[in-house]
Amino acid sequence: MIVGGIIVLFLVSNVASFLVGSYAPSRSAVWDAIARAGFTNRETMQATQAQTSRMLEQQDRILPVDEQKRIMNMWNDLQVWDNTSFLGIRVMKNPMDLWMMQYIISEVRPDYIVETGTAAGGSALYWAATLDLLGLESSRVITMDIEDYTEAVAERGLWREYVEFIHSSSTDPETVASIAERVADKTVMVLLDSNHEAHHVLQELRMYGPLVSPGSYLIVEDTHLDGIPVAPEWGPGPMTALNEYLDTGGAELYEQDFTREAHVLTQNPGGWLRRKSQ
Repeated sequence: MIVGGIIVLFLVSNVASFLVGSYAPSRSAVWDAIARAGFTNRETMQATQAQTSRMLEQQDRILPVDEQKRIMNMWNDLQVWDNTSFLGIRVMKNPMDLWMMQYIISEVRPDYIVETGTAAGGSALYWAATLDLLGLESSRVITMDIEDYTEAVAERGLWREYVEFIHSSSTDPETVASIAERVADKTVMVLLDSNHEAHHVLQELRMYGPLVSPGSYLIVEDTHLDGIPVAPEWGPGPMTALNEYLDTGGAELYEQDFTREAHVLTQNPGGWLRRKSQ
């Protein structure tokens, strides 16, 4: 099935309007664009990877590291991430990270996307829309939070069709065990975006790390805290937990995929972890 280039081929010229929900192409129009392009998923993925490598090389030539940090601090100070929505539902993520995540979803084609930290549900709705556009009708999003702010998003058809909300702590042993049983032997992607205190993130990494399938991703969000490069007064946080995890066995399972930082403005520096093949 020709699906890998759905967003890359059809929506790349509409990034900003798509991310705020003002552009919503019909599924038939998307599929028509894919068919005309004639790309297979593998070909599209290889082309995207080559383009990403070129972008990273150009990025380092044009923007010195100090300038990249300055831009990231400005982006954070302007609270862009706190004023982002998808189809009218608050997301609270960097739009460039959302865009990179749909690259990954289109490449990995997960059976399950497991998200810790639901908030208003905008990001889970975005994952659901991406799965729907890819034709992955049997795939599901499992998202959880200790608070339930999903009343508005729960009315959306995409949410009802693709998303399961669990009202629980992400580190509750029974919750994790139940999820682990459901996703066993499936293609699984995990996103960590709940409590950002280091001890909690480290516990999540150790509990959810084994659930991710080879070749898929475990994304540790908001590693830009701890002064890397923003909020030096905050922490220890996700970056501290990430380094501890990798230093205590996590590096045997995962490699950091820095090509996922090609859009420069990421809130997850070093946090894009790709599960190694077994």
